[in-house]
Amino acid sequence: MQDDDIPDHRPTAEELSFLLRDLAERERRADRNERANRNRTERRRSDPDYAARLRAGDRERQRRRRAKDAIGRPDAAEPPPAALPDLSFDEALRRLEAYLQGAATASAAQLRSRPERLRQLARGFVAYRVLAAGGSRPTRGALAAVMRSRFALALTPPQIQKLRDQIERLAAPGGPWHPGRREV
Repeated sequence: MQDDDIPDHRPTAEELSFLLRDLAERERRADRNERANRNRTERRRSDPDYAARLRAGDRERQRRRRAKDAIGRPDAAEPPPAALPDLSFDEALRRLEAYLQGAATASAAQLRSRPERLRQLARGFVAYRVLAAGGSRPTRGALAAVMRSRFALALTPPQIQKLRDQIERLAAPGGPWHPGRREV
């Protein structure tokens, strides 16, 4: 056997660290992390202020990450507002109810069983139409302000987002508030 047949191999730093790792240290670190996670979860459940601080920190980290990722990218174009027909609250509500009577989906059945939600959607339709008259898509803040001032409805940001999305879906072709839809 010649020395030429055996390759001269020196382990890399990664290979050395793998060979020399301390398995007991890994187990201790895993146990420590598990205890810390359990304690943090228990404290989050029992202390609302602590939970709010954690959520705020998460939101801030997400904001910073998005801002960092957006560097060098052009701003996204603002989508245009949904085209809505000129309907009163009552007409919008009537069209929505008629549309849901003909729809056989689970979400339509759920909405039919919640008349207050239907009225909220019709109010949102009116608010969206008023705000979109300027030619731009209503912001969530503007929509929330109109819902609060005109209809005395205080909605959370996620509720406003869902309301705006639903109004835009219902204004799409085939929906009850599509401008090309004929009277029912």
